[in-house]
Amino acid sequence: MNNDLYDALKETIEYIRDYYFDWQDYIERFSFPRLDYYFLIINISSFYKMIDLSFYRLEKWDKEDEIELFNILVCLPKKIYFTNNIYNNFKVIRNYLDYNDAILKKYENN
Repeated sequence: MNNDLYDALKETIEYIRDYYFDWQDYIERFSFPRLDYYFLIINISSFYKMIDLSFYRLEKWDKEDEIELFNILVCLPKKIYFTNNIYNNFKVIRNYLDYNDAILKKYENN
């Protein structure tokens, strides 16, 4: 059971990583991307840091340690779903960035 959970978590983390890689590749094809795309691309390293932290915590995970499992899930960034409303997209990205920063600061101190 625990190996299945480990594999599922690893697959989810890889999926999220690929999701952001695909967005980055897509955005970088534009000479002049939309402002919300540009905002994501200049801040995408925050999402990659969170993904790396999730991988790191997954590798350290002792398979009954439920707190560490919670930490893995907390570190995993959410997918951004872009809409036609650029202002709302900015707000969503900004909220995710603020969340990422708070989590990264917490783990920096540890």
